[in-house]
Amino acid sequence: MNDDDHFIRKSLQCSRVARQPTAEAISVQQYYSDFYSDIVEQMEIPHLPLIICNTINKRICLSITSKGYYLIFDNYIIELFYQLNNLVLVDTPQVCIESFCYKMMAESCRLKSWYIPAINFAGEYMNRIEGLMLASKNIENDNRTKNYLFIQQDFLIAHELFHYIINRKPSLYNRSQSSKRNYFDKIIKYANLQGTTTTAEGIRHAVDNSMLEECFCDATALIHAVDIGNKLKKSSTVDCAIACTLALLHQFELSIISEIVNNAGNHEPINLSNRLNRLNVRLLHFKCIACDYIREADEKLQVDDFSTIIEELTDVWNKKVATATLDLLSKEVLQADLDTSIMISREHRTKFRNVLSEVFNT
Repeated sequence: MNDDDHFIRKSLQCSRVARQPTAEAISVQQYYSDFYSDIVEQMEIPHLPLIICNTINKRICLSITSKGYYLIFDNYIIELFYQLNNLVLVDTPQVCIESFCYKMMAESCRLKSWYIPAINFAGEYMNRIEGLMLASKNIENDNRTKNYLFIQQDFLIAHELFHYIINRKPSLYNRSQSSKRNYFDKIIKYANLQGTTTTAEGIRHAVDNSMLEECFCDATALIHAVDIGNKLKKSSTVDCAIACTLALLHQFELSIISEIVNNAGNHEPINLSNRLNRLNVRLLHFKCIACDYIREADEKLQVDDFSTIIEELTDVWNKKVATATLDLLSKEVLQADLDTSIMISREHRTKFRNVLSEVFNT
């Protein structure tokens, strides 16, 4: 580890709340280093070191020092994606999504140093542990849950790397903006043809420059994930596209919990319809790109199958994950008027941190 690596890791310790240091294990670091080196080589990125962490911040991001950029990959996200894959792909009872949400809510409160709400939400999570463990024993394993993780981690890393590329080469992004906007016009017309004029209008307003960049990165990350999946014979083009679609849904789940909890106490509520419109933009765009890519991969007969599977999985996600999450957030955060102003002593703060640390590592 060089001095700059050491500086980045020290900075992470100060700015993030760590979990058990499993991601620091040599084997895990080596796995990601080998995996990552293949990605940056294929994307022709000369020097962008990878730093692995395991924190409740759940963020993958670029960091810059005097010597250049680093990619910070939070391994905790993969653990959460495994749980979320299960929630969508496997028949799970209500206790699974409830316990997941309460834990995420507790972590978000801890990051804001709102210790009383964090302890309360952590308590609700622990109250469901026994039911969660019982449910886990009765849940039938689905091989897709683990297989998709490999593709999803590749998708997340490639997506972030493409942000790096287009920010370093603005001309690449600028040249493609007009073609991407034309592509979105086709998507909006498609939404209108499906009889969802309200959705189409929402999509139109959600397509700003930041969303264009997100969709650029989604498309590039999909191509890379498919390439990796096919080369290693891990997944077909269709399976890769399904895994990446689930990754977009999982990212929304994690972000909306964090945003709503973080916004507690503010006079202006989060514009949830706008958030959902932006998600719909990415999903519709991604579905169109994936269908085009599946056709190009000589899997024409599977395009309809892919579309059907995505519609079914999105419907399951809406019912089992999104609706349950928003109902719980409404009850526990929005309607409950979450009290974030309670002051506690330093002694109690230390005790609460220790208790929450144990809960977050379960």
